[in-house]
Amino acid sequence: ANCGRDFHVAVFDDIGRIVSELHDNGKDVFVKSCWDKYFTTIIRQGESVMSAFGDMAYSFIDSPNPLMVQELVDFTFEHRFFVVQREVITWSPAAYTLTPIARPLPPKVAWRKQADTSPVYFDDLDGMKHLASEIASKMIVPSATVDIGMIGDRPAVVEFNPLRAGMVGLFACDVRALATACY
Repeated sequence: ANCGRDFHVAVFDDIGRIVSELHDNGKDVFVKSCWDKYFTTIIRQGESVMSAFGDMAYSFIDSPNPLMVQELVDFTFEHRFFVVQREVITWSPAAYTLTPIARPLPPKVAWRKQADTSPVYFDDLDGMKHLASEIASKMIVPSATVDIGMIGDRPAVVEFNPLRAGMVGLFACDVRALATACY
């Protein structure tokens, strides 16, 4: 409900059917491995699953590990929210140029895309924070990182990641608040 797009989690055997349904509805597809995020691909309308996966298909054919299969959308202004014990502790725009020493950021700025080098005006953080808090209160696991971006003018979940030290970008998050909440 909070994804803002057609989104599925499926094993490889089910991907062909899901991709066909999305293609039949005029949608390109984005696929990403869930556990170890070493694989992503885009399957354009008219392209087959096997041609998009290539030799990587053999990594998933007999695997019980699911893949995220979703409508390809243009996310902008992605932010990372750190949730500990179902409470949003800290957040930051997601930009490759940001580190925790960039704190505090000026108000109402964000990076349109992660690879952008300069921020632009952004005034939708309150909607993202509200969505992050709503999701945090309902999560099955007590702690995670929740990435939220904009699809047009609506905030939507990009993905969840496990909260594992050293395994996720901190960007300009408040690392002291995060460390305090975790320990």
